[in-house]
Amino acid sequence: MSVTGKIVDKSILKRLLGYVRPYRVPFIISGILILVLSIMGVYRPWLIAVIIDQYVIISPSERIVLTLSLFLIFLLIVEAIFQYFQTYLANRV
Repeated sequence: MSVTGKIVDKSILKRLLGYVRPYRVPFIISGILILVLSIMGVYRPWLIAVIIDQYVIISPSERIVLTLSLFLIFLLIVEAIFQYFQTYLANRV
């Protein structure tokens, strides 16, 4: 085996995907969950900033802040569930 300096070597990638073939469905679901978790990880701090900037500082309405806080807690629970299943599926593959 020689070092070519390529970032992605197609022959190695084909061989790797050959090993993954029996676990295709969990592998694909795990990849999708990784993408969803990445988006949720970026969305959460933005949502916290919006809650603080627009609803706590500018117009402090208890009902809106409580509703958005419950939504944020819901997102955290969904993110934890997705993380659990992604880890479970990745360990199966």
